[in-house]
Parts: sequence; structure tokens; C-alpha cells
Amino acid sequence: MGFRLWGRGKDKEQSWSEFGELIVHVSLFMLSGPTLILLQKYVLGNLVFEYPIFIVTMSTFSRWFLILGLVHTGTVRLGAHRDLTFMEWTKGMLPVGVLECISLATGSAAYLHLSVSFVQMLKAFQPVVLNVLITTLGLEPFSMRAFVCIVLVTFGSVLAAIGEVNFTLTGMYLMLVSELAKSVKY
Repeated sequence: MGFRLWGRGKDKEQSWSEFGELIVHVSLFMLSGPTLILLQKYVLGNLVFEYPIFIVTMSTFSRWFLILGLVHTGTVRLGAHRDLTFMEWTKGMLPVGVLECISLATGSAAYLHLSVSFVQMLKAFQPVVLNVLITTLGLEPFSMRAFVCIVLVTFGSVLAAIGEVNFTLTGMYLMLVSELAKSVKY
């Protein structure tokens, strides 16, 4: 007996074992993020390891080595691609990489000054920062509906900040830089 996944076409039936495999992969993905966040907070806070940039660098290198290994063993195949010239890499990839590093480093450093729940709430504020940025730069026209949503999210964030026990301006500044870097990267 099979089932149909929405968006996959009416003729494509999926077996229950494939569905089970999908559920396992989605569950592992959903558990890995919070687990790594709590582990990072434990290392930075409880073990008093005050080098968040080192943790970010190690995670980036770990992902790079994992992907490199998967590609070179043939487990993952790259599609049709071409090598970039130095100028293409400098104009297209380097700014994104630098902004990602700034975002990761300042976002990780914020864990030294703010609670995990408050940092996660501030990260959820990122779409607001992105919307304000693209509207200010004239990339998107002003929308009253988006403005009302932004005001509601901002109001909720202010209410959450009022109740935050570990609130520091340094932590807020680090998260603001992190969110701005992430928004400019897009």
C-alpha cells in the first residue's frame, strides 16, 4: 500500500518505507539545530570557553571537509558546473563568505551575553531586518501590510526584551550586527 505526497504528481506513489526514511531524516534535521545551539551555549557558558569565533571556524571547516569527502568519494555528485575565475569568485562569493563569517561570529558571541531563548527570539527577528533593508534601499516598494507585520513583530520583540533577565546592550549590539550581515548577504 502506498500514499501520495502533495506536489509530487498524482501518478507517483511512495512506499511506506520511503515515507519512514523521510520522517527519520526530517526528525534528525530538526533535532540537530537545537542540539548544536544548546551544545554551543554549554561550551561558551558553562565551560567558560570564550572563543566563539573558534567554534564557528571549526564548524565551517568540518562542513567543508565533510562535503569535500562526500564529493571526492563519489557519494555526492556535482551537477554540470564550471570553475569560477578569480574575479567572479571575488565579486560573487567573497562578499557572501565575509558577511556569513560576520553573521556567525557575532551571533555566536551573543551567547556570551544573552540567554539561548532570547538569542533565538532575536534570530526570528531577521525577516523584519531584511524587509526594512530592502525597502530602505528601494529594492522593494513600501507595503502597508508588511509595515503592520513589522510593527507587530517589533512590538513582540520589545515585550520579550523587557522580560529578559540576562539583557545586555553588548549582546543586543552583537545580534544587530549579525542580523544586518545576514540581511545584506541576501
